[in-house]
Amino acid sequence: MRDRALGHTIEFIFSTHNPDGGGVLVAPSSALVAADFAIYKNGSATVKTTTNGITVTSPFGSVTGQHKVSIDTSNNTGDAGFWTSGSVYSVRLITAKTAATYSLNGQPVLEFSLELQTADVRKFGGVAGTFAAGIPEAKVSSIAPNAVDAAALATDAVNEIQSGLLLAASYTAPANSTIASIYALLQLTDADVALVKIRTLLALPAIAPGIASGLPVLSAGLTVPAVLDSASRVAIVDAVSTALAVVLKGGLTHSAALDLILAATIGKSSQPSSTTEKFKFVDNADAFTTTFDSSGNRTAVSLS
Repeated sequence: MRDRALGHTIEFIFSTHNPDGGGVLVAPSSALVAADFAIYKNGSATVKTTTNGITVTSPFGSVTGQHKVSIDTSNNTGDAGFWTSGSVYSVRLITAKTAATYSLNGQPVLEFSLELQTADVRKFGGVAGTFAAGIPEAKVSSIAPNAVDAAALATDAVNEIQSGLLLAASYTAPANSTIASIYALLQLTDADVALVKIRTLLALPAIAPGIASGLPVLSAGLTVPAVLDSASRVAIVDAVSTALAVVLKGGLTHSAALDLILAATIGKSSQPSSTTEKFKFVDNADAFTTTFDSSGNRTAVSLS
C-alpha cells in the first residue's frame, strides 16, 4: 500500500483482462469514466460522493485494456472532510461494464493512505511550512507579542555566562537587579557610602575593621559608624579588593566575572556571522564571543 502526503495527486495505471484468454488485455464494454470508480475510506461504507478531483484516461497510452486514474486529494469540493491525514482509502470499480463478458463490478484497483506511515517534514503540526534554500523560515509576525523581552534575554544571558564560566557549586548568583544596583553603587565617589549601601543591599552583617585569612571579619552585633576611621576605611577597601581578586573556576576573578555578566546583560552585542555573537563591556570594549552550531547549540566561548 502506497502512502502519500495529504493534498498529493495519486496516479496509477491498471489493466482489464480476459481470464479465459490467458490474461490477455481486453477493452471494457465501453471506455471507463470517473463515475465507474468508488473510493471507500478506512474500511467502512463511507464513500466519496462526487467525482470531483478524479480523472480517468481509458484507454491509456494507446494500449487496449490499459487505463490510468488520477485522484487529486487536495480537491474537497462536494466532499468536505473526506481526505484526512492518517486515513486509508480503497479504490474499486463499481460499474455495470464488462471485459470479455466478465463483470468488472467490485474489482479492487488500488489501496493507499495519506500520511499514515511516513511523516511529512515539510509540515509543522500538520500545516505546510515556508522555506528559504531548504531552511524553515521563522517570521517575526509569528512570535507572540512580548514573548522575547529585555528581562527574558537578561535572565538567559546570565544563566549562559554562569554555565560557561563554571562557577563554584556553592556560589549563588545575585538577581539581575542586585548586580545592576551594585554596579551603580560602585560608581559613587564616596567609597564609604558605597560600601555601606552594598552591605545593606546584600543583607550582610556589619563589617568589622579587621581582616582574617584575606577576608573581612563579620560580626552580627557590630554597627558601622557614620564616619569610619582611616584604619577601618583601608581595611574595608582591602577586604573588598581581596574578595574581588579571588580566582574562580575557569581562572576568572570575581571582578572579571562581574564585568562579563554585565556585558551579557546590559552591554551591546553584534552578530559578525550566522554562527557567532560578540558581546561588549559597558565601556563598549569587546568582552567575549560565543560560537554556535547549526542547531543553535553554543560550542565555544572566547574571551576578548
